[in-house]
Amino acid sequence: MPVQLPLFPLGAVLLPGMILPLHIFEERYRKLMRQRIDDDPAFGVVLTRAGREVGDQPEIHDIGTAATLRQVVRYSDGRFDIAVSGGRRFRVLGGDWGEGYLTGTIEWLPDDVEPGAGDALAENAELARSAFDDYLTVLERTASVEIERQPLEGEPARVGYAICAMMPLPMGEKQRLLEIGPTTGMLQELVATLVRERALLASTGVTGPEIDHPGVRFSSN
Repeated sequence: MPVQLPLFPLGAVLLPGMILPLHIFEERYRKLMRQRIDDDPAFGVVLTRAGREVGDQPEIHDIGTAATLRQVVRYSDGRFDIAVSGGRRFRVLGGDWGEGYLTGTIEWLPDDVEPGAGDALAENAELARSAFDDYLTVLERTASVEIERQPLEGEPARVGYAICAMMPLPMGEKQRLLEIGPTTGMLQELVATLVRERALLASTGVTGPEIDHPGVRFSSN
């Protein structure tokens, strides 16, 4: 059944399992925090399609991720520093800016593994681990740096989302992978992307943005 959920349009994709720090300074999102600080999920994060994060009513992508508050620091002037983790995916059916911030009518998307796909998911997750390690090896050689490997554990979908979060991919590509969902198709697309990026890096020496740990991004909103 459709439900109501406050939405936070950002220039970033929140992936399931990802940690995202945010600085809340706009009055409309201070209000959201005051109203939702005890709720779980507190709000949903959606990638902006057009328009600005700050002082605007941007167009958004239809698929987003629920955000659970993990840490909250409240300042005397009403600002917040928060950290959220990505949870369930949802589809936006409609929206209303009557509260000052966007409230969406959403439906939750199923994250169930396809029947009989367990072995294929595990196999593709292992391929993604291997392809990501190969990418990091080429990056180390190209940039003359040593990159500490982070353990990639858990369910296949979690492995895929963690790799996607660490890769310096355009937000549009991360959004596309989010929309595919936790399926063999998503992991196969991720492997193809990793192979492509490794080949590009090896042939051109272009390293792209610095590799961060999953979710290491600071967004002021």
